[in-house]
Amino acid sequence: MIIAALLGGYFARVYGGSNNDEAFRLHQASDGFYITGSTWSYTQGNDDYLIMKIDTSGQLLWAVAVGDTGGELGLSVTETPSSNGEILLAGGTTSYGAGYWDLFLGTISPDGQLTSSKVMGGSDADGATFVTRTSDGGYLVCGATRSWGEGDNVLVVKLDGSLNPVWARSIGGPGDEEAVAAVETEDGYVVVGLTSSWGAGYDDMLVLKLNTDGQLLWAEALGGVWDDTAYSVARLDDGGLLVAGVSSSTGLGNLDIVLLELGPRGGLRWAKAYGGPEFDKLFNMRPVNGGFGLIGATESYFGQDDDLLFFKVNSEGHVLWATGFGGDSTDFGSDFAEVPTGFVLLGGYESQGAGGWDYFLVSVDWGGGYPDCAMRPENLLERDVTGLITVTNLYSIEVLDAQLEVSDASFQARQVTSEVQVQDVCEPQGVAETPSPVRVIGSVGGLEFSADRPLRLSVYGVDGRLIKSLRVSGQGFVSLRPGVYLWEAGGRSGVVAVR
Repeated sequence: MIIAALLGGYFARVYGGSNNDEAFRLHQASDGFYITGSTWSYTQGNDDYLIMKIDTSGQLLWAVAVGDTGGELGLSVTETPSSNGEILLAGGTTSYGAGYWDLFLGTISPDGQLTSSKVMGGSDADGATFVTRTSDGGYLVCGATRSWGEGDNVLVVKLDGSLNPVWARSIGGPGDEEAVAAVETEDGYVVVGLTSSWGAGYDDMLVLKLNTDGQLLWAEALGGVWDDTAYSVARLDDGGLLVAGVSSSTGLGNLDIVLLELGPRGGLRWAKAYGGPEFDKLFNMRPVNGGFGLIGATESYFGQDDDLLFFKVNSEGHVLWATGFGGDSTDFGSDFAEVPTGFVLLGGYESQGAGGWDYFLVSVDWGGGYPDCAMRPENLLERDVTGLITVTNLYSIEVLDAQLEVSDASFQARQVTSEVQVQDVCEPQGVAETPSPVRVIGSVGGLEFSADRPLRLSVYGVDGRLIKSLRVSGQGFVSLRPGVYLWEAGGRSGVVAVR
């Protein structure tokens, strides 16, 4: 956890060059954030990996482009077991390897040096979309393969701490399958993505459960009559699963964000859809204090083009609040981190910057607020769609051993820090320098408030459940039972204790 985050207050900045620079993943370190993605601005061949380190006040510390004569795509990042703060980058490459496209794994030191790199794959195309560190000191990598099986198959690889394969599985059917994310459980791993081989529609969400030896325990396809894809998964306290993705089957708009709760052995408990009449997209979901955060993009709110959308739901999937950022062009959110003062959001920004898409990083408070910068969607729709989701057990899914060819690679790492242009999208604001429109303090039997204009005051329990929401103005008192509460009003938020 970051001990002293956002000491400089609010910031919203873009980082990039004259061409497209797309940010995919954010990793939170003790002294800032690592961002990974792809770049056409600082290439040595085709697109290259672009890794940046940014401190807790949004200042760029360094930027490194990694690549060679082919194309590289850095899609995921996680920490390593080393004590010096190295990170592990995962993605795909055409520069080295046994086939057209191979998995890439590279370690980056805290000062931006490429300390090791490996490629692994088969005779065709293989790529990594996600990597996570596992409790045994190794890693789990997932993605897609065409080297084993029919069409595209899910590829799941277990690595030891030295990045050597322990086992690798290709999983799929007669159509196409792909893995997008994974989570470790008490007895193995759950991998999610999409399948066109089975299900109720064209593409369905795919959920796979494997044990620690890579044996498939169960597999399900979940979806409606059209297209459904899972992009993220989290483990619940009771062993159940929360799966997030997108659906064109649930009927709020052309494409909806969806959240499904499953049991420990699969099976649907409930499903919710979120969005408006147009296209609303999800790219990541993470557990946060009092619920879950979801980040993506929306065409239904703010304007005609995509804008970043970030919202929080409680443990039952009910929306607590939503916020957004964007301009006249296409902007999106891809990842986020929870920090002691709120959240730091990552995305791509085309509306402002050096050219094309730039990396976008913005800090918000606990209620998603950034005074005079964040946009609030009116009436973010939420609908129970449990009855629209069909669960299909996949008894005939094929599991193959993937005999990966592994080799070291000599990628070039180029420092591009001085070439990266950094611009403020919103005026930076010190938290203490901006007058607050509301003051809230805990008292005996409730909380006291003072508001300099009419606004809505929302009070939440520590579990994220909405307790009260009311319009307030001037001075007043809200009765509450003794306890600790979170509040949000006028783009500000805080924690109070009621005696």
